[in-house]
Amino acid sequence: MKKTVLTLMGIIMLTCFLAGCKGKQKEQKEQVNTETAQTLESEVIEDEDENDEVYQVVDQMPEFPGGMEALEAFIKDNIHYPDSAKNNNMQGRVLVSFVVNKDGSIADPVVIRSADHIFDDEAITVIRSMPNWIPGKLHGETVRVQFTVPVTFRL
Repeated sequence: MKKTVLTLMGIIMLTCFLAGCKGKQKEQKEQVNTETAQTLESEVIEDEDENDEVYQVVDQMPEFPGGMEALEAFIKDNIHYPDSAKNNNMQGRVLVSFVVNKDGSIADPVVIRSADHIFDDEAITVIRSMPNWIPGKLHGETVRVQFTVPVTFRL
């Protein structure tokens, strides 16, 4: 009986010891995972600093050379009215959103409101053909800024 109790106690102690070791391994593994996550998080933050954030509101908004009147004139002079829209007496306004980069170039034009799909491609084409803008500034530093322009199709 003593031998059985001692054997059982030995087995229990061995099980507890092994369970304790596994617990320590689990703690160490969790610590390594936490450290890895913190390292990855700091790398992401560094990457975000390297990428240029796109702002919606800044101290000085980007400006088309010559101002808004010049922008309206540019769009009016460079728009090619789609034939199918002319034939059907269609009119409308397309809102196009784009990014003015730090160098004033235009990037990522997207139709955010369409009058009709017939007008969308032409609106994007006109926006892409614009000359470089005067870039926006935030705290005196040139930044990328989201900008939206209406492109009106009127007969």
